[in-house]
Amino acid sequence: MHIGVKDLTNVSFITIHPLFLKWSKNELICIDKLHLRNKDWVEMMPLPGVADIDTIAAKFFIAKGKSCTLQFQPGKGIEVFLELENKKYLEIVSQLEHTDKVEPFICSHVL
Repeated sequence: MHIGVKDLTNVSFITIHPLFLKWSKNELICIDKLHLRNKDWVEMMPLPGVADIDTIAAKFFIAKGKSCTLQFQPGKGIEVFLELENKKYLEIVSQLEHTDKVEPFICSHVL
């Protein structure tokens, strides 16, 4: 999959944004307050000096044959997470506590 960290963050944000708005009672967030993380909770960041592409490509290709030719594996996927900065999360929860019962916001998206 030819996608960089920035574009993957944007796609993930667009995917969860309607659910987030519903949970937060239409609280706006800036995408700059979000961090893309992998399943091990390691932040995904573009490498300095390298084009921001193929962030997750390795998860979709495996080496096959004697020459170890990389082949695409359909049906493979990767789970990514968007982390909202704790300060912003606490602000939203505080506002929600004054209006309604606070429910945790959990949304998992597999690519």
